[in-house]
Amino acid sequence: MLSSLKRFSSDEVALERLRIINFYFKHGELATYEAFKVNRKLVYVWKKRLKANQGKLSSLIPFSTAPKRVRKMETHPLVVEHISYLREQHFRLGRKRLNHY
Repeated sequence: MLSSLKRFSSDEVALERLRIINFYFKHGELATYEAFKVNRKLVYVWKKRLKANQGKLSSLIPFSTAPKRVRKMETHPLVVEHISYLREQHFRLGRKRLNHY
C-alpha cells in the first residue's frame, strides 16, 4: 500500500484529472471545455475508470502509449549471406552500389 501511495503522490496528472472531473460536475460541459480543453466524452471515460477501480485515484494515472508489439526487420538469410560475400569481394562497396548487384 505504501508503494502505491508513493506512486500516486508523485503523479500530478492524476490529481489534475480528478480536479477536471470535479470541475465538470460543478460547472458543466462548456465551462470545462473552455478552461481545460477536455470534452464530455473524456471526462466520462475517466469517471468510469475511477468507478471500476473503487475510487482509487491511481486509476487516473495515464497508461503507457508504447506499442505492445514492435515490428522487427526480417531479412532472408540468403540475402544477408550474399551482401556479406559482396562486401568481402569489394570492401568499399556502399549500399547504393549493392542495389545494382
